[in-house]
Amino acid sequence: MEWRSKYVIRSYIRSAVWVAPLFAYATSFVLIRLLTWLDDRLGWDWSWTIQIGVAQDMLQVFVAAMLSFIVFTSSSMLVAIQIASAQLTPRIIATALLRDNTIRSIIALFVLTFTFNLGVLARTQNEVPYLIFTVALALTILSVAAFLYLIDYSARLLRPVTIVWLLG
Repeated sequence: MEWRSKYVIRSYIRSAVWVAPLFAYATSFVLIRLLTWLDDRLGWDWSWTIQIGVAQDMLQVFVAAMLSFIVFTSSSMLVAIQIASAQLTPRIIATALLRDNTIRSIIALFVLTFTFNLGVLARTQNEVPYLIFTVALALTILSVAAFLYLIDYSARLLRPVTIVWLLG
């Protein structure tokens, strides 16, 4: 493969938004397997018990929240690109937004949390696996904080002065 082809592929991967969430999706399966195995070996319990129905209801709320975050983030970024492109050239806006690692990382976190919560929900049919349930809770809290940070971050990022400064 010649250098031009390598450059095109690297450039595409660096600006593709879907690569990080795809890795997060695959990572969630590995993480669920690993933590389930560890939970079986350790046998940890909380100081209080949670009924299976309550745990399933909580996980369903977590899954719904993550799906809402993914849809809201994706659609708002598309709208933001369109609105901001009226002020500056679309090439600059797309380059500034799509190559931003913060945005891609947060979307990947949402996908990881969404898939992880679905996996935990599937494993809470007969008992509550406390270790992976705790990790699901922690990932969801982290995702809520990341969502609030993303709103502030993207509002600051889309100012024309910030975009020109980034490109300069």
